[in-house]
Amino acid sequence: MSNWSKEKVTNEIERLESCLESIEDAEIRVLAKARYLECKSFEVIGEENHMDRRTVSRKLEKYFRQE
Repeated sequence: MSNWSKEKVTNEIERLESCLESIEDAEIRVLAKARYLECKSFEVIGEENHMDRRTVSRKLEKYFRQE
């Protein structure tokens, strides 16, 4: 049985949303929300944002590496 209660999961999601909302770069914020909140693949995110999946991956990796 999992130690994660519904309340704990909800709190973690809210923390993640808050963190992602604090990203100042609008493009990175959109990409990060799609990846980490909506659990979309790099391919789907790329299609939705008119870029290659590798570009999405690299942009997120670069942003989070520097933070």
